[in-house]
Amino acid sequence: MSAWRPFSPPGPGYDADLIGRVTRYLTDVPLEQFFAEARALLSQRQKMVIALQVLDRALALGDTPALRERATQLIAGIGADGDALAAHRPTLALKNDLGSFTQ
Repeated sequence: MSAWRPFSPPGPGYDADLIGRVTRYLTDVPLEQFFAEARALLSQRQKMVIALQVLDRALALGDTPALRERATQLIAGIGADGDALAAHRPTLALKNDLGSFTQ
């Protein structure tokens, strides 16, 4: 067993059928329709989880202006609480600061 396996919980990333359905949905549904459905169907907690994932990914990829703009659009589109999310940004930025480990 991989040493990382305990840190890789089961979830959507491991369900090929779900990934296929999500991919088809996101390919076929216009972005504004996706946002409207997400705002209607997701709880505030679910929206925050998604927003944290989007922000974390943007920071991990380098936090460029283009990524920041896209992340902001996605987070606002699903209706996540931007003020609540802002409190988590410094922690996620620190988590993704691999430059702290110089070689």
